[in-house]
Amino acid sequence: MKVFFSTISEVLESFTSKQTTDIKMEELLNFVENKLQKINESSLGFFTAKNQYEKLDEKIMNIFLEENREISSEELKILTTHISTQQQNKQTKKKFYYIFGISLVLLGVSTYFILNETAELRSFGFSTFGLVIGYWLK
Repeated sequence: MKVFFSTISEVLESFTSKQTTDIKMEELLNFVENKLQKINESSLGFFTAKNQYEKLDEKIMNIFLEENREISSEELKILTTHISTQQQNKQTKKKFYYIFGISLVLLGVSTYFILNETAELRSFGFSTFGLVIGYWLK
């Protein structure tokens, strides 16, 4: 039951946006997000251009070095945690939408099979329906 509530709290947390109150941090955050978006837009379809900086803090530091802007280690840490949290929330949202969509499709197919006259398809429909309900109650 603890796993179920932790999953619900992750999904709810991913749909709430956390705003920073410091104007300078908001400006730095917008600057970094725009630069990271431009880097991601320059990718080639499914294949992203290989970047020599794999870690997020290294990417952010590289952005500031290229723009000749200074950033303190504390600001870098705050930016890194904020952006990584945003990325995790996007992944959680996407995962939730996929799982919810697949569940709806499976429930629709199982309902069609349950309403069918054939006993084999009806049992398959009930088992698929039970599988989806069991997944969401896990």
